[in-house]
Amino acid sequence: MTFFEHKRILITGGGRGIGAATAKKLAALGAEVTIVARTTTELSKTANEINRTSPLHPVTYVIADICEMNEIKELYTFIDKAKDTPLRSEEHTSELQSPCNLV
Repeated sequence: MTFFEHKRILITGGGRGIGAATAKKLAALGAEVTIVARTTTELSKTANEINRTSPLHPVTYVIADICEMNEIKELYTFIDKAKDTPLRSEEHTSELQSPCNLV
């Protein structure tokens, strides 16, 4: 058993770049990874690729804009439903195109 087994990790910007690479590595180490981004195509492609190479630790994905408070709430509702594996870490690797006004 590795350190990451039975631990859920949320990665924003997980559809490409550093986020996708982080998701691949953590899934290979046994983590239950959820990747988040705004682009369905990239998320689906990345999740499918990881799931082919790490089938014992499937990656899930959620389409969300982390600059939108209502989408953040929906994201955490999704995460909260996986109570059997609580969220252990968040890795924010997304590039914000413009400042978020979440207040």
